[in-house]
Formats: sequence, structure tokens, C-alpha cells
Amino acid sequence: VDYQTQYFKRLKDRQEVANTIKYYSIKSRLKNDSIKAAFVNASKTVEETKNQRNLIISIVLILGGISYVLYRKYSKKVSTTLLESENTIKLQELQLEESVREKEEVAEQLEKFKNKLAENYKIVNRIKNSSNNASEDLKELQKSTILTSEEWEDFKKLFSKVFPVFLEKLKIVNPNLSNAEIRYLCLVKLDLSPLEIASSLGVSPASLRVTWYRIRKKIKIIEDLTPLEFIEKYV
Repeated sequence: VDYQTQYFKRLKDRQEVANTIKYYSIKSRLKNDSIKAAFVNASKTVEETKNQRNLIISIVLILGGISYVLYRKYSKKVSTTLLESENTIKLQELQLEESVREKEEVAEQLEKFKNKLAENYKIVNRIKNSSNNASEDLKELQKSTILTSEEWEDFKKLFSKVFPVFLEKLKIVNPNLSNAEIRYLCLVKLDLSPLEIASSLGVSPASLRVTWYRIRKKIKIIEDLTPLEFIEKYV
């Protein structure tokens, strides 16, 4: 009996040892599997991270390349635009200088014309008051001072360059003004005296008063203005 008892006890002990060994063996295998799985996962994560990093680097390089190309293109466009702007400004400056120079030259010519009219008036007046018989000379000189239709066209071009909006404003004030009335107002604008204007147009001062009366009536001027005051206020 004691022998059987000991036998079964030893058998049980061996079974427990075997179970214990088996348990630790399974536990060790599971642990190894877990470590292996963790390693695989870690490797996968590292690979994914590496791929992401490479993708990010590629995107950065591509964006950098695109940015550089766009910068070069924009920089070239800006440089071209600046160059064109500078050339445009220089051209405008030259045109402005030319315009100022031309206007000064035209103003000088118009001033000479004005002085000529005034000088001719003095000569005409002196011949009129002379005791000598110079009627033929007087007639010739008066002809030379009259603003004829042909001379008027040249004078109008010259006048319009110095006073570019004057004639247009006259049309706005009243489009029915006659050529004679417009000529009269242009000579008033040049600040010529009534006697000088009369001499230039080959008419009498009384005729100028009639011209001014007609202008006032057309424009319906109620105020008591001189021709020059009218021009300064309305033209």
C-alpha cells in the first residue's frame, strides 16, 4: 500500500512538473510571439514613417521647385513691367517736354502776332492823323491788318494750341455765334484794345459795339459786363 501511494504521488508530481514545464513553455512561446508581433508592427511603423517622410520630402521639393519657377517667372514679369513703366514714363516726359516746348513756341508766335496787330494799329492811326496825303498807303496797310478768312484758319490753329478749350467753350455758351463774333472774342481774349481789334478786323469801333450787342443778345447776358469780363466769367 505504501508503495502504491508513493508511486501515485511520484506520478502526480511528475505530471505537475510536466504541466508546469508545458505552461512556461506556452507562456514563453506566447511572449516570443508577442515580441515578434511587436517587432513586426514596429518595423511596419518605421517603414510607414520612412515612406511618409520620403513623401513629405518629395512634396517639399516639388513645391520648392514650383515656387522657384513661379518666382523666376514673376520676377521676370515684374522686371519687364518695371522696364516698360520706366520707358512709358520717359516717353511721357519727352512728350510733355515737347508739348510744353511747342506750346511755348506757339505762345511766342501768337504774342508776335498780337504785337504786330498792335503795331499796325499805331501805324494806321499815325497815318490817319498825318497832314500828308497818304490815303493809298493807309488803304494798303489796313488791308494787311484785316483778319481774312484764309488768315483766320491759320490764326485759329495757332490760337487753339495756346487756348485749347476756348473755342469749344464758346460753342457751349452759344453755338450760333458767327465767325465775325468768334474772331472778335478771340482778339478780346488776347487782351487787345477795342481800337486795336477794330484795326485788325478792318472795321470801326462802332461796328465792334454792334458786334458786342449782338453777342449779348444771343447769349442773353443781363449783367453789365465788358467783353473781357464776360470771357473771364463764362469762357
